[in-house]
Amino acid sequence: MKVFKFGGASVNSAEAIRNVARIVQRHKNESLVVVVSAMGKMTNYFELLNSYYIEKSDQLSSQLKSIRKFHEEVLDQLIESEDNRAHKILDHIFVDLQLFLDTNSSESYDLIYDRIVGYGEMLSTTIIYSFLEQEGLNVKWIDAKDLIKTDEHHREANVLWDETKEKIKEQLRMDDSGHPIYITQGFISATMEGVATTLGREGSDYTASIFANILDAEEVIIWKDVPGIMSADPKIFPDAIKIEEISFYDAIEMTYYGAKILHPKTLKPLYDKEIPLKVRSFLDPEKEGTIVRRMKKDPGLPPIRIIKTDQVLISVISKDFSFITEQNLSLIYATFAEADVKLNMLQNAAISFTVSIDNDPGKVDALVETLKNNFRVLINDDLELITIRHYDDATVDQMIKGREVILEQK
Repeated sequence: MKVFKFGGASVNSAEAIRNVARIVQRHKNESLVVVVSAMGKMTNYFELLNSYYIEKSDQLSSQLKSIRKFHEEVLDQLIESEDNRAHKILDHIFVDLQLFLDTNSSESYDLIYDRIVGYGEMLSTTIIYSFLEQEGLNVKWIDAKDLIKTDEHHREANVLWDETKEKIKEQLRMDDSGHPIYITQGFISATMEGVATTLGREGSDYTASIFANILDAEEVIIWKDVPGIMSADPKIFPDAIKIEEISFYDAIEMTYYGAKILHPKTLKPLYDKEIPLKVRSFLDPEKEGTIVRRMKKDPGLPPIRIIKTDQVLISVISKDFSFITEQNLSLIYATFAEADVKLNMLQNAAISFTVSIDNDPGKVDALVETLKNNFRVLINDDLELITIRHYDDATVDQMIKGREVILEQK
């Protein structure tokens, strides 16, 4: 069993889906689980649809029509005109979505988000499944919401591993005949009661690693538009080079500090079972790409540069000039945890505690107001968090040139 994951860039058009089919065809005699993201930047379009629904905007209807038109045009380019079944399935999905949009839900923002945004993956997998079936492949469509079970932490749900293992083992055992190729959705999941949840933005990588862990997969392959894991984002740094192999430890550090090559939660399920992960290019599928695996020694990596944008630096300062002691730190950490805000970089001094976080206005504003109950709070926004792993002086000099450094750690 192998697990493939195709992200939005790899399925952003009819021609891209034909390319996915060519890659899958080469492995048609193997057991595969193929995890698919929403098409292109479609998650952004669904997030906008979600905002229009929350705001009761007049643009809701036109946004939905635009989303529908895009998917129907792609399907028309792929599926033979006499095959009406795929169009009926697509129509059923949009009817289901419209029924929800016609309601006046009083549910929380995060729960509504999970109900709406996950439709992108349902649409993409329906189109890809229909095309692969038309191409003669032995494919089976499965709904990730029936299999990946989570708690109720919407927009970044925690997996219920025992329940998920039972569901996946049961479903795939029941359908296991003649090397089927399972097509399923990344990113989406559900509670045990069937309420929609999601695993976090870009969470399709994590979906792939969940399936791999439970099925004891031979390997996971993440198909991307780059030749492998690079020493920096090549769109920002043209001198970035491909890394041939990297340890789980280095890879998880990269993802934690903002490298977008993988979702941060992807690696632990693979590490636990010693399942190697490969990052390969769907533009050049003959090349091997980068392998992530357990390694006994450092392969001698180059400096790895990561830039995380739209950061907010918050300094929490005692009001009465008293020390930031363990008691104060406990209160500060609890406040961040209750606000569901993650710390990207932190530093404490005698009377202050400074932290860099992602700019999420809905969370940051409430967090700051709570902190002000006990502390003075200073804010710097519109910042970048630059991380250099395996740094050298030349790379540090290059990265800070022309920038004002507000906080530095080595």
